[in-house]
Amino acid sequence: MNEDILQENKLRSYSLGLVEMDASAAYLRKRPVEYINHSSYDIQYDESWSRNTEKNETDRIGLRGTNCRHFLKAFKKTVAVEIVKKENKKTEIQNYLGYRFFLHRPAVVLVVTDIVPENKEDLKKQGIWIVTKEEFEKHLKPENGKNDGKVYPHEFIVIDSSVTFDKVKIEKAEKNSEGQETKRTEEIEFLEYYKTSLPIRVLNDASGISELIKKSAYAIEMECWKEWANRFEILKNKTIEIAADYNNRVDFSIVFLDHLHSQNNDATNYWNEHKDAYHCEALSTYAQQKLPEFTLKSIGEGENKLKNYINKIQSDIIHKNQLLEASISQVIVIDERIQEAAENRDYLKVPFKELYKEMHVIVPDKKDDNLNLSENSFENVKTHVEKYIKAKVNEARETDFILIHYSILERMYGKEEINSKLLNELIGESKINVVITSGRGTPDNLPKKVRFVNLSSVITAFVDIRSKYAINYLLNSSRKSNKI
Repeated sequence: MNEDILQENKLRSYSLGLVEMDASAAYLRKRPVEYINHSSYDIQYDESWSRNTEKNETDRIGLRGTNCRHFLKAFKKTVAVEIVKKENKKTEIQNYLGYRFFLHRPAVVLVVTDIVPENKEDLKKQGIWIVTKEEFEKHLKPENGKNDGKVYPHEFIVIDSSVTFDKVKIEKAEKNSEGQETKRTEEIEFLEYYKTSLPIRVLNDASGISELIKKSAYAIEMECWKEWANRFEILKNKTIEIAADYNNRVDFSIVFLDHLHSQNNDATNYWNEHKDAYHCEALSTYAQQKLPEFTLKSIGEGENKLKNYINKIQSDIIHKNQLLEASISQVIVIDERIQEAAENRDYLKVPFKELYKEMHVIVPDKKDDNLNLSENSFENVKTHVEKYIKAKVNEARETDFILIHYSILERMYGKEEINSKLLNELIGESKINVVITSGRGTPDNLPKKVRFVNLSSVITAFVDIRSKYAINYLLNSSRKSNKI
């Protein structure tokens, strides 16, 4: 397990099953898969498992950090087994080969308050973390340049109304018209500066915290989703319908179709009858299974499963609002693989590009937008990409995303220019959330103002599952890239 996976720039030829298990363990830990080959995660040959006893090879005195506990470790499990032969019983000691790996504790809501409840530890075990303002600020800030600061994986962050933060002062270098470098100090809001270390769902200036944290973990999560939904301006003063087909034609209908099957129409006609809803998705069996709590709330066979699920979701505040949020968020995708899927694939004769459009997934059209992201040379495409991004992000909301493949930025700009060109010129003052994707591991020079997600997860959500809920879940889970 500790040996290099790559030998002479090739995948080694032995113990590939262990490599796959190690990679799966890293994925479950939400760590970049390439870290399984990093020396910081090497296994120490003893019976221990705690991070407090595992040390870096280069630093036998210091203890490795929380994230550097090994991913997968084989161990001997001893079990006393009662053996019955005829009428005689005896106990034998048997040994089994086992593997130990680690999962994160649930992290649903992070509450920043100086109120410390008696049941703080019990709430944490159920996904409700309570930290003081002092702890919160200390965790986020880099520690003597040794790490990049903590990244919180929660779905929500709730800030007590009594908690305020000082602005972060940063020094910026600029060049004047004569090419001389000057420096100026800029102040940025604390939560804005650290936003890629935090969930996108921020409930700031929250009141009634002392009463909120007395509730159960489920009730706290439900209150967060209630408050978050109240902030969706697009839903204000609207009659909302979430349906398994387009029934009432209200002004804000979200429609989930069971595949594209109908007793009376072929797939294409059935799609055309429903696609004028605000949001419309044709869900495969795979996509339906990825809806929140689908297997628990769907009863029956065929079409009845999805209809039963939709009927039950109406009274479920958490999962209904998860679907609402996914439906209203806009996702701009600048990635050649997703564009190729949009142009060349279909689902029951309906092109992916049309399916994406009704899901509010915005992919540049090769013909209409004169934009081919698969071009080998970007000299002719670069200007079109820049114009396209600038136009699309201009009206974006804080719940919207732009997903960009890093290799496209590399082809457009030199590595040293990517950060300034992306953030200053392409995104500018837009409120959109910027997420970078790559299949070659985490790029070394990503700015802290962007989030990162692995390309394999992107392909799964956008192409294999093709579900807006899965897409929204993935992008909301993205954070800045952290070094080991």
